[in-house]
Amino acid sequence: MELLEYIPTEMFDTTQHIACRGPFLVAKEVLPAMRKRGSGTFLISNNSSSLRGRKRLTGQSLYYPRVMMRTLAQVLTEEYSEHNIHVANVIIDGLIDSPGTRALKKQLIIQRLLWMQARLQMLFGTYTASIVQSGHMIFN
Repeated sequence: MELLEYIPTEMFDTTQHIACRGPFLVAKEVLPAMRKRGSGTFLISNNSSSLRGRKRLTGQSLYYPRVMMRTLAQVLTEEYSEHNIHVANVIIDGLIDSPGTRALKKQLIIQRLLWMQARLQMLFGTYTASIVQSGHMIFN
């Protein structure tokens, strides 16, 4: 586990810049054209850390800016739904290949994949995900 006090401010600033400023700037560019057209869809991809905080393991990305991404989607929904523009915060959970995730123990990765499999089965019933030996998920 990596405590907040050990996270460099520069790391927080970088994640804040990418996770919050990026969607904000894209929204500023595309929403006016959608409003003029009278319809549109603006999706922000996120992960479940935007919904509920939890202990962060060493190597995992910061989740704090993800909450702000979710809030941005909620505010944009309120502001633009009357213009027939659908805005959504889409949860896409999964590991991203990076030095941080490569450093995680294989067991933690398998536990995460099993959790994802159980969640998919709960959400979609017969739509299941199977974990193969390589650690990849196959959807069937």
